[in-house]
Amino acid sequence: MSYTPLSVMASIGMLKNTGMDLSHITGISNSFNAITIVNDFKTCVTLAEAIDTALGSGTANASAVSGIGGDVLPGLLGSMPGSAVSTLGAGTLATTALEQAQAVFPGGDISSFIQNFGKSSGAASLGNSLLEAAKTTLGRGWTEMGGGVGKVSDTVTGGLGNLSKVAGVGLAELGAALKKAGDSVNIQDVVSQGTNLLNNGVATAKNLIERGAGDIGGLTQKVQGIMGSALGPGGAAQQGLGALTAGAGTLTAAIGVAGGLANRFGANLNTTELTQGAGGIIAEAQAALGEAGGVAGITSRVQEALGTVTSIAEQSQTKLLGALDQFKDNKFAEEKIKGALSEITSDQDLNKLKDALNLDPDSPLASASDLLDPNKVVPALNNFLNTEVLDNVKDLVSGLPGGENLQSYTDLGELLQGLKDVPVSDKIDQLANFVNPDDLSDLYDVFPTIDDEEAGLQTSDMIGIVSGGPVGQLLQEAQGAIKKLEGTAEYNSVAVLVAALQNDLLNAPTDPFYPQDYTLTPLPGSGMAITDHKDAIEAAMSAIVTSGNNLLQDQVKKLSDGFSVAATKLANQVSGLTKMDIDLTQVQAGNKMAIIGFGRSLADFAKNPDNEEILTTLCADSEVGEAIKLHIVEKKNIEVFSKFGINLPNILR
Repeated sequence: MSYTPLSVMASIGMLKNTGMDLSHITGISNSFNAITIVNDFKTCVTLAEAIDTALGSGTANASAVSGIGGDVLPGLLGSMPGSAVSTLGAGTLATTALEQAQAVFPGGDISSFIQNFGKSSGAASLGNSLLEAAKTTLGRGWTEMGGGVGKVSDTVTGGLGNLSKVAGVGLAELGAALKKAGDSVNIQDVVSQGTNLLNNGVATAKNLIERGAGDIGGLTQKVQGIMGSALGPGGAAQQGLGALTAGAGTLTAAIGVAGGLANRFGANLNTTELTQGAGGIIAEAQAALGEAGGVAGITSRVQEALGTVTSIAEQSQTKLLGALDQFKDNKFAEEKIKGALSEITSDQDLNKLKDALNLDPDSPLASASDLLDPNKVVPALNNFLNTEVLDNVKDLVSGLPGGENLQSYTDLGELLQGLKDVPVSDKIDQLANFVNPDDLSDLYDVFPTIDDEEAGLQTSDMIGIVSGGPVGQLLQEAQGAIKKLEGTAEYNSVAVLVAALQNDLLNAPTDPFYPQDYTLTPLPGSGMAITDHKDAIEAAMSAIVTSGNNLLQDQVKKLSDGFSVAATKLANQVSGLTKMDIDLTQVQAGNKMAIIGFGRSLADFAKNPDNEEILTTLCADSEVGEAIKLHIVEKKNIEVFSKFGINLPNILR
């Protein structure tokens, strides 16, 4: 929505009411009406209208004349197909099409057109968005919206509202309480394992080790022993244990080096603490060496040795954690690990756990095994939490796009705390699907008739005639067909009959005291009523339709089916405007702000191919018209350049 030199030129020109006009559709209409037989018929309609005007209201001569051939071969004369009369009225199609375009572009005022274009384009965009969404939702029910969704109302919380004891209610309170359980569980580990969350000793132990709390109460060593007992030599976890053993040897050697160096410089290292983690080794070794470590590069050498130890330790831990995944279905290991957790009971160890897992400091932990149930970690949860649903959190989270971002109770609690409670929805919860075929059918009835189902509802479905569109194309095809029929005996017979009707109407009395209805009353000239003329002309048309002449038959379809389709499309546009409550007369002629806003957003409107066709076709054969066309292309090219990091100087900032 920025200006370029071209859009500035276009805007200035349009403010002078130049650059856009109805030349295209005007040319199509005038060219069709200029055909001799069409022009003669149009003259007949005009004469009949004049008779009706002179004789007063209540006469139907014009409608009777304009309907001639409408149900046989309307394109040959340009008469209004019978199927469209109720919407478009009596008259000739080419003229009616031009009049409708002029209604969209009233008085040649660009500002008025822009206002009508904006209303129609906006209606098409909004309507199509709803329609496409409805089509996507058709037949789709709550069962497709995630594993935790059990009814329609569950969809507003992604099923997570069911974590509350009263589904969908008290979510903020539940979230606040759940946050106090901190990082005591790794939700994603549970999801990836496909196991339940609660009372899961393996998942809890793994989470503690992952979060650097494996040294508390000697948990890591205990888990290693349990793994060896559970799987035995050659078990799936043995590879991890082997690496761990190898790492221990290197670890011991490095500790010896570090300890020897430290003792040499008078430092006192606690080798028991050193064996508990590479981080402790590095920290204590560096502290012990102090300033003396600078001698002969001792510090760097120790750090190099300890770096090796750290790497081996990290690798060993990674393999240990991977091996733990093998225990998800091992009941022996599960019970043993739970037992190991229950042995961690000292206040010192429990306080370390609270710090490591971001638990509420007031959490009444009795042992590390309490971590298996958040209700024990945070007793207040008993008032809000549906433990049964929480236990199957894997189904809730795995069914949510982006659910991988929920890593812990902290994350889950913060999410729930921000959700709004779900209102009672007993009626809608009885539904199986969001949209059914009847709903979609009703929606189609609300909107204009869509010309291109694949493209969806478009601006042209309401005002496409302003640039000709399919209607203009079909009129041109009909004109070509008439040209090919000219000179044939069948064509000439129709032309002679139309000329006879024209002569009768030209000489018809318009005295109010003379019979007013010539539809049945003979015209003085030939003694034939309009209905007689109609029968004769349509009989001659039928001869063309039923002839065995292949040349004629090739053109008949364009003059019958094709012409009727054109009328139907135009009628659909007119009724479409009514359906969308768009009044083409509700515009302010010469509205400068409408033009200024349009000039700035011109290229954005044209991003829609349908809009682009309308706007470019309306461009006048002038400098301003060319500026509009160029600007539309220019903005498309600017976007391409920007993808390559190239900013054309066209954009005025």
